[in-house]
Amino acid sequence: MKIAIIGSGAMGCRFGVHFQRGGADVTLYDICKEHIDAINDRGLKITEEDGSVSYMRIPAVSSLECLGSADAAMLQTKSSQTENALRSVLPFLSPQSIIISVQNGVGNFDVIEEIVGKDRMIIGCTLTATTLTGLGAIRIDSFAHSDIQALGALAEPMSVEVRDTLERGGMETRVSENVFKEIWQKLSFNAAMNPITGITRLVVGHTGALGAETAARISEEVALVAEAEGVSIDREFALDLFRTATATEGGDFTHLTSMLQDVVKERRTEADAICGAVIGRARRHGIPVPHLETVYNLIRIIESNYPYQLSPDHPDPILS
Repeated sequence: MKIAIIGSGAMGCRFGVHFQRGGADVTLYDICKEHIDAINDRGLKITEEDGSVSYMRIPAVSSLECLGSADAAMLQTKSSQTENALRSVLPFLSPQSIIISVQNGVGNFDVIEEIVGKDRMIIGCTLTATTLTGLGAIRIDSFAHSDIQALGALAEPMSVEVRDTLERGGMETRVSENVFKEIWQKLSFNAAMNPITGITRLVVGHTGALGAETAARISEEVALVAEAEGVSIDREFALDLFRTATATEGGDFTHLTSMLQDVVKERRTEADAICGAVIGRARRHGIPVPHLETVYNLIRIIESNYPYQLSPDHPDPILS
C-alpha cells in the first residue's frame, strides 16, 4: 500500500511511523520545508515513552509535485486547512485513491464528503498523545488506538488493509461498524479538555479536580447533542478519562493537548471543528450548551488577541 500523509505534524508523523513499521510505502508531506528537510537529513527523531530515542528514514516532501502516486491520502492537517489541503492534493491522486481522516472534531468529514463523496472516504478517530518537539522530531506520550470505518463500498477493502498495516506497525486499530460512536465519545473529551487546557495554559494533570468537574459538565452537553444526532455514547468514557488524567498520582502531567500547543505557539486553534461544530448542531436541535459555548468563546477571544496578551515579557505599560 502506498500512502501519503498530508500534514506531517505530531499526529501525521506518528501515523507515518506506524504505517512504515507495518510495511506500507509512506510519503510525508508538509508545507514547512525546514521540518521536511530535518526529516530527510537525519530521519524522523522519535522519543518513546521510556525516553529512548531512535531515527526513522521516511520519505518526506514539501512540494505536492514530488508526492508521487498513492493508493490513499491521510489528511492530518488542522481542520481550518482541510478543504484547501484536499483540493490541492486531489490533482496528484487517481480517481480511485481513498481519502482517510481521523482528524479532531466532526466538521472535517462534511468538508471531505462534499468534495469527494462518501464512497472514497475512510473516517475515524485516534486516542493517543503525541507531541511535536521540534523540527523533524516527535515525542510519543502514550499508546495509540484507532477506530476506522469506510463510508462506501469502494473504500471497504482499503479499510481492512489500513487496519492490518497499522496493527503490524504497533497501533491498535479496529474496523468499526458504527465509528460515529467512537468519534463522538472522543469529542466528548476533546471538546471539554482541549479548551480548558488552552485557556489555562496547563497540561491536563494540573487542571486538577476543578478541571475534571468543569470538563464533566461540558462532556454531558456534548453527549446530549450526540444523542440528538442519533448517536448514543458511553458517558462514563470521558468521565473516566477526566478522573484518570487529572489525578494527583498518575495523572497526565506531560502531554500538551493540540489546543494548548496552538495557544502556546500563538496559532489558530481547532476550536471551530472541536467545539464550534458541536455548538452548531446543538442550536439546530434546540439544545442549550452554555458551558461549551463559554469555553469556545474564551478560546476564540484568546486566539484573536495573541499580540495583546500580557505576560512578564510583555507587561501592561500602564501598570509597569
